[in-house]
Amino acid sequence: MNNSKLIIGNLFFILHIFSNSITGQVGLQIEVNSILPLTGFQGAHILLFEEEQDYSRLRFTNSTFDASTNNRFWDIAARIGSENSFDLMNFYHRITGDILSIRGDGRVGIRTTVPDATLEVNGYTMMGSDAPAIKVKKMVIQTEETGATQCFDSGIPTNLNILSVSVHLVDSDPKFIIPANYGSGNTYVFDYFLNYSNNPGGTKICIQPDGSSTFNVNYNIMIVYEQP
Repeated sequence: MNNSKLIIGNLFFILHIFSNSITGQVGLQIEVNSILPLTGFQGAHILLFEEEQDYSRLRFTNSTFDASTNNRFWDIAARIGSENSFDLMNFYHRITGDILSIRGDGRVGIRTTVPDATLEVNGYTMMGSDAPAIKVKKMVIQTEETGATQCFDSGIPTNLNILSVSVHLVDSDPKFIIPANYGSGNTYVFDYFLNYSNNPGGTKICIQPDGSSTFNVNYNIMIVYEQP
């Protein structure tokens, strides 16, 4: 059975609004002189209760809910999982899907239900009305043991506007993080440029090693690009 209940009332007069998502049954049940278990129910004026390992849901729509509007609606769905990080609340749209997801461990996702940070946005972000809508991408690449220029696919389509690129050489022993054009005449000199030529792998990041310590090492690349 896949049952849901909405419980309204106090310890003595309780209204159950219940549904079974498998059979489609919906009904009301009034219980007199009923006592709710105290644990987990204190302070709740409305309770949505799902008897299976599924979400309890609230749905919102109006008189425009028909085939001409693709039967659009909003759902707020929440569940308790086997542990804190599996507790989820989702704000769902019939066409767009899950838009906002909140996890019991405090992580929040926008357009992702499995955020890996306190706030994860799967899309472009805009910090202020006069700011561009941007994405940030990190790449870690390793050059070959040669002094020739080497280019790497960024995966960013060539028609998108790249706002900034930073490239740093990472020397692991000892740990140094070195920017491009670091001085002159030393072993860590390198430069880089972008190649926007039509390429299925997107804009290329090209590294020009120069100093002897710039071959066969890792480079951290950070790219900021703008929404089209």
